Amino acid sequence: IGNTAFKNCSSLTEITILGGVTSIGYNAFDSCTSLTSITIPKSVQSIENNAFSGCTALTEVLLEGGSTLTSESFGEVADKVVTRWNEGDLTWTLTADGTMTISGSGEMKSYLIPDSPATQKKDSVNKVVIQEGVTSIGDCAFYNCTGLTSITIPDRVTSIGDSAFRNCTGLTSVTIPGSVTSIGNYAFYTCRSLTSIEIPSSVTSIGENAFYNCTGLISINILEGVTSIGGSAFGYCSSLTSITIPKSVTSIGDYAFFMCSNLESIEIPSSVTSIGNGAFFGCSSLTDITIPESVTSIGGCAFNSCNNLASIEIPSGVTSIEARAFSWCRGLTSIEIPSGVTSI
Repeated sequence: IGNTAFKNCSSLTEITILGGVTSIGYNAFDSCTSLTSITIPKSVQSIENNAFSGCTALTEVLLEGGSTLTSESFGEVADKVVTRWNEGDLTWTLTADGTMTISGSGEMKSYLIPDSPATQKKDSVNKVVIQEGVTSIGDCAFYNCTGLTSITIPDRVTSIGDSAFRNCTGLTSVTIPGSVTSIGNYAFYTCRSLTSIEIPSSVTSIGENAFYNCTGLISINILEGVTSIGGSAFGYCSSLTSITIPKSVTSIGDYAFFMCSNLESIEIPSSVTSIGNGAFFGCSSLTDITIPESVTSIGGCAFNSCNNLASIEIPSGVTSIEARAFSWCRGLTSIEIPSGVTSI
């Protein structure tokens, strides 16, 4: 569309731009004072200055998903820009104030790292509203949305995919509804602004690295229902001071609480049968821990560098103590090893 192509067309109320158009020229729609809305197809890659200057009645500029255009391209009507993606049965809509709304019904598709609508506009998204009808959050759905501070997840969502909120460093809080049954690997990896989290009883598994490097996380409440805590699930949660592990948990994964340096105490329920490699490695503030009789295996480096741990009792069901299990426990003054242990 050439420069000044429709300038001063004051009676023009609507216009359809076909998909083959690649650019909109200088002052192309200048002073089209009756124009109320316009849709820009994703084929348009450039908009010149003042393209919509003087369009005083304009209430919405709908930008079809996939375009590389930014709000700066629209000049004085930038606050009218709405970006929309149709993704299967779901529609993603981003308004100029940074609110992304996902509507429709059914599962959200999973994405590769740079592909989701939110990641494409990661510098613009600061709030996400997932409406009723959406039943899952796909892999990498909000990956690297560092400006995202809040999100609404409806009760019908049953799963949070791998890396769904990975690197959402500005996310300050999230409520996981009671409908969710699984939290994927890396789901909240490096969400450093999260301070607390409650895992509802509906959740049965917490994936590997799910909350790894959430350095602002102070407390975690895991309600009964979770049976497994994945490897490195809470690794490097260096501000974590307390955590509840319910009786439904049967295994603590490798490096599950790796380098949780402020964790002072933890109660392991009698349902747990295995403590993984490096599970509490570097929990240097841990002063007391009781390993229940149900535990039959303690992994290598399980309590490595727990400098303030003064004593430990190995339950009778354990037959071997793996390499470096208590290495660098400098405060350890006593340890009781049962007769059932055949190798150290």
